[in-house]
Formats: sequence, structure tokens, C-alpha cells
Amino acid sequence: MAVVTGEKLKSLNSQLDDWRTACLDETDGWLQIYRDGLNYAFNNQLANKKLKDGWDPITANYIFPAMMQELAILSQRYTTVLARPTEDSDSQYADMWQSHLQWLYEEDLNMEEFLLRAALDAKIAGYSVAKTLWEPEPRNGWDIQNKRWIGRLRCALIRPEYFGSDPEAETLDEASYIFTARRAHKEWVKRRWPGHDEEIDAAANEDDAWNDRTQRIYDTIVITDKPDIGPNEGDQARLVSLLTGVKTARLNDDAREGQYVTIEEFHYQDYETRNGETRGDDIPEEELIQKGLAFREGTILRSNETGVALGPNNWPTKDGLTYKEPMYPRGRMILRIGETLLNPDTKDQIYPYERQPFVIGVNHLLPHTWRGLNNVEMARGLQDWVNISIQHLGAAVKHFGDPQWVVEEGAVEGAKTPRKLAQRIKSAAGKIIFVSKGKIDKIRREPAPALSTGVISTFTLMAQELRDQTGIQEVGLGRAQEGQQTKHEIVRLETNTRLRTALSHKLLDQFLVRLWRNIAELAQRNYEPERVLRVIGKRHAPTITEYNQGMADVRFDIQIEAGTKLPFDVEKKRMNLTEAMGILGPLPTLVERYLEASEIMNPEEVIAEWQQMQLQLQQQAQQQEAEGTPNAGTKTNTPSGGNTNTNTTEGA
Repeated sequence: MAVVTGEKLKSLNSQLDDWRTACLDETDGWLQIYRDGLNYAFNNQLANKKLKDGWDPITANYIFPAMMQELAILSQRYTTVLARPTEDSDSQYADMWQSHLQWLYEEDLNMEEFLLRAALDAKIAGYSVAKTLWEPEPRNGWDIQNKRWIGRLRCALIRPEYFGSDPEAETLDEASYIFTARRAHKEWVKRRWPGHDEEIDAAANEDDAWNDRTQRIYDTIVITDKPDIGPNEGDQARLVSLLTGVKTARLNDDAREGQYVTIEEFHYQDYETRNGETRGDDIPEEELIQKGLAFREGTILRSNETGVALGPNNWPTKDGLTYKEPMYPRGRMILRIGETLLNPDTKDQIYPYERQPFVIGVNHLLPHTWRGLNNVEMARGLQDWVNISIQHLGAAVKHFGDPQWVVEEGAVEGAKTPRKLAQRIKSAAGKIIFVSKGKIDKIRREPAPALSTGVISTFTLMAQELRDQTGIQEVGLGRAQEGQQTKHEIVRLETNTRLRTALSHKLLDQFLVRLWRNIAELAQRNYEPERVLRVIGKRHAPTITEYNQGMADVRFDIQIEAGTKLPFDVEKKRMNLTEAMGILGPLPTLVERYLEASEIMNPEEVIAEWQQMQLQLQQQAQQQEAEGTPNAGTKTNTPSGGNTNTNTTEGA
């Protein structure tokens, strides 16, 4: 291997620039959907929409509550990471991995919150991009006692605008190249990739094109200045501006200037090969003698050509297998800042893992693309009509809600100007208006025009259609239903809501499996012998174990077992366990699971006490039978709610 320099470096950077442009051009085409997703989810639904004169920017956001309700349902999941060994004899070590991976899921990687953040990205952009990586020098990873770094697994979400792939590929697995970028503090970059200090400082002090890109991408988010938009103009885009960094990108912050650089990361297929040959099998001794290649001298076999004694180091072999060996069998990875490669040695550019580090999660599937459909694109037209309807209602209240007066000049005493007149006849509860003598018929209050029923009907219809589009009905949001509805209708609406979110559960499970296959591989490839591992023991009690050779060698696959903590699902689980105990009897395993489902603390102690009580009752019954004491029967309760009567009446 060698360092890439000179013309090769120039040619490589040119190719990387072309790939970056192709990736970002493709990504930019999808970013309008992302921008609309941000605007409609976070209350900037009137961005770049012209309002009628005198109308206020009123919106009724149905999309955000629907998104949050889906996330609330997803938050009730509980997930178990299962490690299934490929060989039954390896089950012991697979179980050790399973316990450790579960600890990573619940504690170290905080996967429950990570998944909700990924789901939120997908609901806004249509897809989320997760990256798994091994950090050899993580924050707080320095072992003070042993004076060394302890590496750590990481799982990060990538902003959609900073990620792209080969536009011709329908999936990431088919992509010839993948690109991403991230911002990092220059001092951290210097420590992580030493030897490039001057180039890193120079890049930090240059105008970063990525800030300009962020500015350009999100310029259309902010409502353009219109004097007729009303007093809430700045409030409409406030949250979206903060989320996208538009406001901070415009600031010339001395504390940040010259401190950050953009790291560009490329993963691509490099088909360069080199010649290789396998060593052939040793030629048998008899064959060497028959072909005249060797002769025997006592116990020594010598070469006919050189007379040298043949041994393990110079024994003639058959022709080996020649082949073309790929130099980058699992792909090539390059990191750079500007035109400077952070890993210039080609041996450091060999991607070492079986799976690429990027995992895509989608909100809804789209045909022939790895990107997904967000929660906004199909619903924003209906949301616009809801907003138009409610703006009509707001305009009616604003312009006709207060009373209108028709007043002849001079009819009100002391009100010679319109301003004075407005002060005298301003509407107020119990207000008395003095008019000039003989002018009582010169002032008249005009009745407000009736509000159009069509506006209310339109609002109601569009709101219902919007609920159907998002899949979250009012019963799923916990709201009271309008009008009289039967129990069957309410159950049907709730069922539809649950079926809609069931698809999200399925897609999330697929995302999780791919993600945890990556995490398991990273852990197995990077953990050092005798590393102390945290694990989740029985009943989720945290404990520790030690990484050993068996864990390093075992081959296993990842499966995800998911359930929910929603009340009706817990009750269903208890009913199933009760039915099983009714058939099989109160087996300790079933009883333990029943107590866990009922959230009974310390189920082992409860079972032990219950078994002790059953034993005492049996002993008491046996003693009474032995003494000949009549006994009406001993009733033995089971946790399933049933009972077993044992009659021991003598002489029956």
C-alpha cells in the first residue's frame, strides 16, 4: 500500500468532487419536501403564501398532533434484541452477546430516544439516516488508571441535506458511491487525525461553502416581508428558523469563526485488483521419483537438479490457483477536508466491515427509491384548505364581530371628530351613550351579518378528510367525538388508527434489525480481550461479564422481538398467560411471566412464598388424612384465578 499523492491525488479529488455534486444535486431535489415537512409540522404553514388584505396568518395545525400521536404510540414499544447462534453449540456465547446488546440498547446507546428522533426525521423528511461507528477515542473514554483509551460504539443521525448517494441506484446496497458530511471542531479533528494541522487550520479560516449551502437551502422557509401579513409575522417562522440554523448561519459569531471544519466522507466501490496465487499441494514423493525430479539417498530425498536435500521449506509443489484479488473487497472509504485526505494511505482506505455504516429508515415506502414519503406531502393540500376556512372565520370575527354604528354628524354630544366619536360609542357592557337632544333617531347600530354556514361546513369536512389522510382519528388523540357514535364506530376508528401505526412498527423493526447487525459487528470486531462488559441480567438487573475468545469467535444473527406497553396489550398478554396456565397448570415459568406482566415486584420471591404456602397446605392435608380427621377439602389457588379442590374425606 502507498500514500496517494501528486497526480493520483489530483485525479482522485476531481472524481470525489463529481460524485459529491451528483449526490447533492439529487438530494436538493428532495429537499423541497423536507422544507415543506418542517414548515407544516412546526407551524410555518403560511410560508410564501400571500394573504388577503386585512387577514391575519391564522392556522389550525392538524399535522403536528397526528405526528406526535404516532410517536406516542411508538414510544410504548418495548424491544428485546435477540442473538441467534448459527451453531447450537454456541448458544452460551450468543446468550452473553444478547445480554450485552440489550444493555447497549437500553442504557449506553439510549436507543428508545434515538428511535423516536429517527422516526421524527422520517415523518418530516420521509426518511432518516443513521450511521454506526466505532469511536477509538471517545469523549470521557480515557482510562485514568490504566492510561489508555477505551473505545466506544456510537450511533448518530445524519441531517438529510448532508447525505446523498448514486442517483442511479434504487437502494444503498446497489449504490456505487455514497457521500455525507459533518461539522467538527478543528482541535478534535487534529487529535483524531494527526499530521494535518496546517491544512486543518487553513480550512477552518476559509469561508465554508457548507454555511452558504445551509443558507441557500432554507432561505425559502422564512415568510417574505409583507406589510399586510399582520402582527404575528415573525412568530410564524421562529421555530423553523431555529431548527434549520438559518438565524445562526447569518450571525458573524467570533466564538465560532475559524473553529470548525467540514469533514466529507465518501464510501464507494473501487474495482482495482492485484494478481494473487495460492500455494499448490505438495507433490508426493513417489511422483517426484517417477518423474525424475528427485532421487533417494538412504533416508534423504534429494533434488535431481541441484542435489539439495528436500524438506518442508523447499519441497516441490503443484501449480497453485492464480486469481485477481480486489484491493478493496468491501469498498473504499475516504475522509477529507477540502482537498486534504485525512487517510491518505491506501491501507487506511480499505473499509473493514461486512456492512456499510449507513442505515436508512423510511416513514412510508415509495417505489424504486430508498427515500420515503413523509407525513406532510399527501396532507398539505387539505391542511391549506383547513387554514383557508379558519382564516375566513377569523376575518368574520375581526371585521364583523364588533358592532358597527351609523351616526349622523352632531348626533353625539362632545364628539365633533371621528376619533372622539369612536371613544364615545365604543362597545362595552352596560355602556351609556349620550346623544344630542332630538337626535335619538340619528344613531343606529347595524346588526352583524350572519356567518356563512358554508365556511363552517368546509372547515369540518376538510378537517375530517385531513384526519383520514394522516390516519389519526380524534379517538386516537383522546378527543371527545362530535355527535352520537356507537361503540362499534368508536372501536373501528381506534382500530384504524392502530392499523396505520402497525405499518410504522413493521418498518421500524426492519430498521432496527439492520442497525443492530451493524452494532453487533462493530462490537465483535473492536472489543479487546478481557474487556469488562455491562449486561442486562434476569429481570433487567444490570451486571457485568468479561469479553472472551468464545464471544469473539461465535457467529450469530440479530432478531428483534417487539411488544407494546399499551394497557390493552398488557391485558391481552395476561389473558393469554391465564389461558396457558388453565391448560398446563401453574408452571413456575408461566406464573413468573404472569407476575411480570402484572408488574409485580420481585416475582421470584412471590413464587417462592406461594410454593411454600402450597407445600404447607399439602403437608397439613396429609397430616389430617393420616390422623383420620375429616377434612372438607383443601382449596389451592393458582395465579390464573382458578382453584383446585382436593377432597380428603375418609370413607367416602
